[in-house]
Amino acid sequence: FTVLEIFRNDSLLRVDQALETEKDKPRQEQRQKEELAKYKKQLEEQMQQQYAEYEKEGEVAKGIKTMQDYLASKNINAQMVGKGTFVVIKEQGTGAQAAPEKFVTVKYTGTLVRKDSTFDAGTFTRQLGVGALIPGMEEGLEAFKQGGKGTLYVPGFRAYGKSHPKFQPFEAMKFDVELLSVTDTLPISNEPL
Repeated sequence: FTVLEIFRNDSLLRVDQALETEKDKPRQEQRQKEELAKYKKQLEEQMQQQYAEYEKEGEVAKGIKTMQDYLASKNINAQMVGKGTFVVIKEQGTGAQAAPEKFVTVKYTGTLVRKDSTFDAGTFTRQLGVGALIPGMEEGLEAFKQGGKGTLYVPGFRAYGKSHPKFQPFEAMKFDVELLSVTDTLPISNEPL
């Protein structure tokens, strides 16, 4: 090897490191894009496999029918989106559309349909389309724009499925949601992800 330069102080070294990092930035960004695409493909395959399994077991048809019956008994007019989530839009919102790869900040209250009892409430920021939320929440939020408000009715197969330590197998859930923001990049926040 050949010594190209000797840095006489830390300041010069830091400047050189910053320049090298900047030069390498396009390669790093490309690598991150490729890794994300690979991860998303694996996630999609895994979710399709799980959905096919639930369909074969009859849980998809059972979950949709149970939710339709529940909504009819309560006189709730909800629209099915995606593969089984039912949505009631109270306010569509006027900002950016929630979509895969967008970062959404959501204020929510989660209720167990069976007991009509709240199990969780709060605010979170997550990226859509990368498996950070249950499938029913993902597909339900995509029906809204920033500022939107409504309710998501999620059959158990689109919630936590057959095994979760906190819930019964195929537990149906309801989420009252308000879409506070939709952005292309992670908003700066003190909230841990």
